[in-house]
Amino acid sequence: MRKFSLKKEEKGYSLLELFDYKMDKLEESEKKRIEELLKGDGKIKKDLEEVEKITELLSEWKIPEYPSELDEKVISSIKVQKKGALNEFLANVFHPLSIAVSLALLTLFAFIAIFFKTLFPPQEVREREIEISFKISEAKKPVIVEVESLEEGFEKIVRIIDSYGGKLIGKRKVKEGIEIKFSVDKETEEEIFREISLLGKMKMGKEGFKDKKGNIVLIISKMEKNK
Repeated sequence: MRKFSLKKEEKGYSLLELFDYKMDKLEESEKKRIEELLKGDGKIKKDLEEVEKITELLSEWKIPEYPSELDEKVISSIKVQKKGALNEFLANVFHPLSIAVSLALLTLFAFIAIFFKTLFPPQEVREREIEISFKISEAKKPVIVEVESLEEGFEKIVRIIDSYGGKLIGKRKVKEGIEIKFSVDKETEEEIFREISLLGKMKMGKEGFKDKKGNIVLIISKMEKNK
């Protein structure tokens, strides 16, 4: 069975909405919206087919029946006596009906576990290898970018580097804020710096912002409010 998510994504619908659509529980306006999507979107049709399969399985599931002779076998094997609290407890635990209900519950829990594993597949986590600590900057004049939030500025700059195929080599805290070291192709440097400059106030010299290996050294500092 294909894996899919309950979250409402850019595709314009969620799995829960398809369940409600199948069970005829949507508002008229929402129902029309789903029907419009079904007219042209092949993906929603595939998702709806998966929903129909799941609802069909749920509708067919029943509590399993136990053999009628199980009563006599269980009762005769434990020889329940009416006297004594322990005997009464054992009689309740090993009663045929209790056993049947327990089996039914175990079957139901197993089905629910499989069902939710299908609906909520484990998310793929993209791992980023970052050299957390590195030697004191060899760049004479690192690029300095002043932003309102250090962490938010760091995340935005990393996304810009990624979008141009660059590589983040290191990150560390310094007195001024956060210092990062990254490498990019020479032809993309100008565009990257242009986008980074839009995040806040950037100070950059014509040279001296690279280390001996040619990596760019940049310091993200917090912008002062009175500036």
